Amino acid sequence: WDAAEKGTDLEVYLEEFLTSISQQSGLQIRPGEVSGSRNGDHEMVVQTFGAVTEGISLRGVLGTWFCEQSGRIFVVNYAVDAQQAPQDLMAAFERHLDSLACH
Repeated sequence: WDAAEKGTDLEVYLEEFLTSISQQSGLQIRPGEVSGSRNGDHEMVVQTFGAVTEGISLRGVLGTWFCEQSGRIFVVNYAVDAQQAPQDLMAAFERHLDSLACH
């Protein structure tokens, strides 16, 4: 999580997050689709991505939302082997989200 103010552009936040991950880890990241969703009572921005490092290919998804009660932006990242089906990735991501609470 990160402290933030209401109105922060979540798509820009995700773009900066992916850039930071790439710079810090050396991953070659290919941003994918951006879509809207919900996590509980929060609007959430979801972005898929592909990543490659040292010959290992990953398929991943990021979800981010702003929680007014806590005043924080949450970013959830889930990645698997790129050979895993996209629908399996999204199902696992949803189960992961179900285990988290921001307030």
